[in-house]
Amino acid sequence: MWFLERWLENPETVKKMVYLLYVSLIISCLLGFVVQYGMAASDHGEEHEGFAFEQIPVFSAIYGFVCCILIIILSKAFGHSGIMVEEDYYDK
Repeated sequence: MWFLERWLENPETVKKMVYLLYVSLIISCLLGFVVQYGMAASDHGEEHEGFAFEQIPVFSAIYGFVCCILIIILSKAFGHSGIMVEEDYYDK
């Protein structure tokens, strides 16, 4: 068995990877708040945002996550409705 397969099948390794994923997600969201409010403090009243919803903290992370989920759902729906064919499609 290949090293990476053995490594990924180990429950302890998977637990550590999930923990690392959660920690990196929390750090990313916290950095989003820091950047949002750090830039707001350094602007000195100048407005750089184009839309009101961009003022929401961590908006870009939420927007990216929602768009990623939508891409996955729509591509699966498209694949099942139009791209996938029956097993014996070419035998007919």
